[in-house]
Amino acid sequence: MNKETQLPAIIYKYRNFENPEERRMLTDNEIYLASPDEFIKKGSIDCDFEIKYPKISHAELINFYIASYQALPTEETIKNAIKYANNPPYYNNSNRLSAERILKKKINESLGIFCVSDTWNNIELWKKPFGGDGKGFCVGFNSEKLVEYLKFKDYDKLDYYDKTEKPILTFDPYNKYSREEVHKFIMSLPVNFHKENEYRLYKQSINNESLLRKYILPNEIISEVIFGELFDVNKNMEIIVQLKTKGIKVFQAKFDFTLNDLCKIKIH
Repeated sequence: MNKETQLPAIIYKYRNFENPEERRMLTDNEIYLASPDEFIKKGSIDCDFEIKYPKISHAELINFYIASYQALPTEETIKNAIKYANNPPYYNNSNRLSAERILKKKINESLGIFCVSDTWNNIELWKKPFGGDGKGFCVGFNSEKLVEYLKFKDYDKLDYYDKTEKPILTFDPYNKYSREEVHKFIMSLPVNFHKENEYRLYKQSINNESLLRKYILPNEIISEVIFGELFDVNKNMEIIVQLKTKGIKVFQAKFDFTLNDLCKIKIH
């Protein structure tokens, strides 16, 4: 987390009402923390990081292979280490591809990401599939209560980069990578996405613990729900009544031609 970053008091998640899984956010207060590869599977370039291999000296490689025996060096282990250093698997492309698969699997299994925006009236987001093309909904969460309840330690506003600044993950023979570099590729998108004004919160499992991805939130964490301008309110009054019963404010977005912007109208 960037210590200088403060989340907006209310953060917003745009969803497609026609998707039963996404609709559970309304009916069950359920949110889902995605793994990085789920963005890629949907055709997005999110979290699709590149891996850089730093050049390692011959002496460093020898020390690395000696240490890999996890025992006091012997004449035989030193001899074998020199042999490996002379033709190191680290520089073998097939070994690198295998190591990359292991690394990406580890990162995907250990990270859960929750993407939000700082506003409910972002026309660009309403137009997109995850806004239901104006027929979806937008849930406003009390950011302080959400962070406290889910114990989010990492969150930030996204950086938007041009093509020459794509985040890179450095990978060495020790299979070590920087937490700061992981944070950077999670919190970065190309500059053409800057209108989304996106923030991301994420959890990271430690010591190979299983990461829980679905959470049911208490009602008080959900501040409001705004339905899209093209959403059929009359056809879906049952779910609106359910939200009101939980004490959640319910609105519908309407375009105000005088203001040239969306406004929200309370649904009674």
